[in-house]
Amino acid sequence: MPVIRQSYEVYAPPARIAELFDNAQNAVTIVPHLVDASITDSSFVTVWEGKLGPIKKRFTLNGRITEQSLGHFGFVGDGEGLKVRGTAEYTAINPEKTLLTVEVEIDPGRGIIAGIVDHIIANEKDENLSYVRRKLAENLKARVEPVTAAS
Repeated sequence: MPVIRQSYEVYAPPARIAELFDNAQNAVTIVPHLVDASITDSSFVTVWEGKLGPIKKRFTLNGRITEQSLGHFGFVGDGEGLKVRGTAEYTAINPEKTLLTVEVEIDPGRGIIAGIVDHIIANEKDENLSYVRRKLAENLKARVEPVTAAS
């Protein structure tokens, strides 16, 4: 199963990161291929769109928050054969700088969704991680720098 892990130094206090994560629609502006998201209590629904050659597909993941504390949350989701689980953690480096680490494990399953997900991971991962960094910076109005190589 592919695991994507990336850490960023965000030149903003942890409270700004927390505010960003409190609104599911913010994820739509930051995460590539995510076209809609909603959160109710500890569950969420996300709608994704991907393309493989001429085939374009939308699919839905239903998930739940598995753990949540100040500066940390874990999640799991599944839908149409795809399963994901991951964590996001953010901790203060100093009062104005935060370390944000996101890790996502993906089991793409089989079928067309698996083909699309595998293609995105194999061919677009670096581009997508740069997109996330750029969109974090825009949303937070702060500098965001990667601190680990994506794995």
